Amino acid sequence: MLPAAPEFQAWVAEGYTRRPPLDGWKATARLMARDWPRSSVESGSSAESLRSFLQAAAGRPVVLYLAAHHEPGGQVDLPGSGPVSWLELWPRSGTENWIVVLDLCHARAAALPTGAAACLLFTAEAQEKTWELGLFSPRTSPLAGTGQPLASLREALGPDWNGRISAWGLGWALSAGPRPVLPQDWQQRLLRAQGALKSLPVRRSWDFRSSFSLLQPPYLPSATPPNP
Repeated sequence: MLPAAPEFQAWVAEGYTRRPPLDGWKATARLMARDWPRSSVESGSSAESLRSFLQAAAGRPVVLYLAAHHEPGGQVDLPGSGPVSWLELWPRSGTENWIVVLDLCHARAAALPTGAAACLLFTAEAQEKTWELGLFSPRTSPLAGTGQPLASLREALGPDWNGRISAWGLGWALSAGPRPVLPQDWQQRLLRAQGALKSLPVRRSWDFRSSFSLLQPPYLPSATPPNP
């Protein structure tokens, strides 16, 4: 039995100077936060910032969204600390009721401790990269020709949003349902996000992979995602 998750918390790395900023992932965090009864979004640049964020969430049923640059070897690359092992960051207890979304390149390679969470959701396999999408360009946007409007995203993210969002964030947006997400409904909503992504045409202009492999078992209990 997976836990109810009435709270959403996000942490997105910021302050990169030698790697691209994570604007699209920040937008995803803000978008998801709107759909939960209680939510918060934080940013940081150091291992200590991420460690403190994780430690503060220990002992509570919560959905955690984590985004940062990530190495193929499974280390998180933080602008203020360089590559760091997840084992140095993860709490040693109090994580049994966590649902964790790792929106990272090479997410499946993350070397997490045994029993790191009740459920881990990886947005990329160990050999894959995640990607950021630009939705304002009529030529390269994955929404071009699909009839999907941008108005709701613009409204949700505000006039300063630059049109960038992570692929997972797009799936979340396209799976929009009743707000807020009820504690018992989080799994259905995450599965709907996967289904929404799979419904989009694969375009070489924006997709780094030949197929979607998000949230396949064993990342979630076996289930058929409903149509978005």
